[in-house]
Amino acid sequence: MSDCIKTQLNQEILACADVIYDLEKDPIIRLYLFQRSATEWVQMFTIHQIASDSFTKDLLLKEFQQLYTGIPLKKPLAYTDFVNWKSKIMKSPWGEKLWQYWEKQLGGELPILDLPTDLPRPSVVTYRSDSHEFKLNEELVSHLKQLQSDSISLFQITLSAFYVLLYRYTNQQDIIVNIPTENREGKKEFNDVAGNLASLVVVRSRSVAQRPGNLDGNTTFKELLIQVAQTVDQALKHEAYNYPLSQLLKQLKLKSNFRH
Repeated sequence: MSDCIKTQLNQEILACADVIYDLEKDPIIRLYLFQRSATEWVQMFTIHQIASDSFTKDLLLKEFQQLYTGIPLKKPLAYTDFVNWKSKIMKSPWGEKLWQYWEKQLGGELPILDLPTDLPRPSVVTYRSDSHEFKLNEELVSHLKQLQSDSISLFQITLSAFYVLLYRYTNQQDIIVNIPTENREGKKEFNDVAGNLASLVVVRSRSVAQRPGNLDGNTTFKELLIQVAQTVDQALKHEAYNYPLSQLLKQLKLKSNFRH
């Protein structure tokens, strides 16, 4: 394949990947087939996040490969089975215990993270966003791994650093952060279910903030790290059966504020 044809193919693939979904009329999954040469083809699919998570994308690729090679697919559980199972959990005694935990964590007046902005926040949410990608140098990665242990993960280390960063910008010590989880643990039969099973877990640093002098120089980063790790572990433990964030907001009579 010539460089010109390869460049043109890449441009076509990127153009298809950037097509915006209209959920009121568009299918949630799109399949494309591009011809590279007389004997080579490229297949691509795009799927809206409303019906997919990172696990689902890998699952669909695996199933496409099986179908291509003639391997029959097993009949998995449907997404509705997952929803029904989750609904039963919410109505069970265990679901009540989950609610009691989250009511204790998020009950009462919640802090609003007041990050400084260059421009006033819009009165109408635009849902516009951006991302910033960067790489950590090898020396810093090496230092981070030295902090890692059997009870503290790299994720918990970077989350602790993120809490410190937010404190430096806002001078707030009670900070709430949402972290994404795949939400496929606990029930292996749902591992072959295609759909957006992922969820957001609320991690609040309130237990850290109650300590006098937290983050102001009197608490070491290692002490903060241990407390954040414990908070994350407890949050994930009580998310094991996916207490939906939307249900939490409803029961707590809270509204999402996407302006912050």
